[in-house]
Amino acid sequence: MMTIASKNFSNELINAYKSQKLVMLVTDSGHITGTVAAVKDDLAYINQPAKGVTVINLNNVKKVQELN
Repeated sequence: MMTIASKNFSNELINAYKSQKLVMLVTDSGHITGTVAAVKDDLAYINQPAKGVTVINLNNVKKVQELN
Protein backbone atom coordinates (compact mmCIF):
# COMPACT_ATOMS: atom_id res chain seq x y z
CA MET A 1 0.00 0.00 0.00
CA MET A 2 1.32 3.42 -0.96
CA THR A 3 1.68 6.14 1.64
CA ILE A 4 1.09 9.81 0.85
CA ALA A 5 4.86 10.36 0.70
CA SER A 6 5.27 7.41 -1.70
CA LYS A 7 2.51 8.81 -3.93
CA ASN A 8 4.22 12.22 -4.00
CA PHE A 9 7.58 10.61 -4.87
CA SER A 10 5.83 8.59 -7.57
CA ASN A 11 4.37 11.76 -9.12
CA GLU A 12 7.77 13.49 -9.05
CA LEU A 13 9.40 10.49 -10.72
CA ILE A 14 6.70 10.29 -13.40
CA ASN A 15 7.30 13.97 -14.23
CA ALA A 16 11.07 13.32 -14.40
CA TYR A 17 10.41 10.34 -16.69
CA LYS A 18 8.32 12.45 -19.06
CA SER A 19 11.02 15.13 -19.29
CA GLN A 20 13.92 12.58 -19.29
CA LYS A 21 15.67 14.35 -16.41
CA LEU A 22 18.38 12.88 -14.24
CA VAL A 23 17.23 12.20 -10.67
CA MET A 24 18.87 11.41 -7.36
CA LEU A 25 16.96 9.32 -4.83
CA VAL A 26 18.10 9.52 -1.23
CA THR A 27 17.30 6.27 0.59
CA ASP A 28 17.95 4.73 3.98
CA SER A 29 21.13 3.11 2.65
CA GLY A 30 22.57 5.97 0.57
CA HIS A 31 21.67 7.52 -2.76
CA ILE A 32 21.00 6.40 -6.32
CA THR A 33 21.44 8.57 -9.40
CA GLY A 34 20.06 7.88 -12.86
CA THR A 35 17.11 8.33 -15.17
CA VAL A 36 13.65 6.96 -14.47
CA ALA A 37 12.97 3.82 -16.50
CA ALA A 38 9.50 3.15 -15.02
CA VAL A 39 7.28 3.67 -11.99
CA LYS A 40 4.77 1.01 -11.01
CA ASP A 41 2.78 0.83 -7.77
CA ASP A 42 5.30 1.55 -5.01
CA LEU A 43 8.38 0.62 -7.06
CA ALA A 44 10.69 2.87 -9.06
CA TYR A 45 12.98 1.49 -11.76
CA ILE A 46 16.06 3.70 -12.07
CA ASN A 47 18.42 3.30 -15.04
CA GLN A 48 21.98 3.82 -13.87
CA PRO A 49 24.41 4.31 -16.79
CA ALA A 50 27.11 1.86 -15.66
CA LYS A 51 24.98 -0.59 -13.68
CA GLY A 52 21.71 -0.99 -15.56
CA VAL A 53 18.24 -0.82 -14.03
CA THR A 54 17.83 -0.83 -10.24
CA VAL A 55 14.50 -1.39 -8.48
CA ILE A 56 13.77 0.85 -5.49
CA ASN A 57 10.83 0.59 -3.11
CA LEU A 58 9.35 4.07 -2.72
CA ASN A 59 8.72 3.43 0.98
CA ASN A 60 12.53 3.52 1.46
CA VAL A 61 12.96 6.86 -0.34
CA LYS A 62 13.59 9.93 1.83
CA LYS A 63 14.02 12.54 -0.93
CA VAL A 64 13.78 12.90 -4.72
CA GLN A 65 15.86 15.57 -6.44
CA GLU A 66 15.97 16.43 -10.15
CA LEU A 67 19.53 17.19 -11.22
CA ASN A 68 19.21 18.98 -14.57
